[in-house]
Amino acid sequence: MDYAIQHVNEDHQKEMLLVVKHFARTDSVVGVVLLDYNEHDMDLQLSLENGQTKNMKLQFPKSLSTPQEFRPVLVDMVKTARKNPSNIKL
Repeated sequence: MDYAIQHVNEDHQKEMLLVVKHFARTDSVVGVVLLDYNEHDMDLQLSLENGQTKNMKLQFPKSLSTPQEFRPVLVDMVKTARKNPSNIKL
């Protein structure tokens, strides 16, 4: 699990921004740090345009049965966000 968190934070910032902006329906986020995740949601620290940070939980569209499902579920979330851009700017 630690490797997955580190990998997402180091290599997938743009994708995480897209996911948060889409699923949390916000456009004021400029940075995302994945803190942790469980079978139901991700714990995130958001950096906002105004310089503040905010912690939030973002639910998965479906619960994970195993930790190995994290990657495919997150990939599906990215694909969904890309298909439905809805006024999101990056």
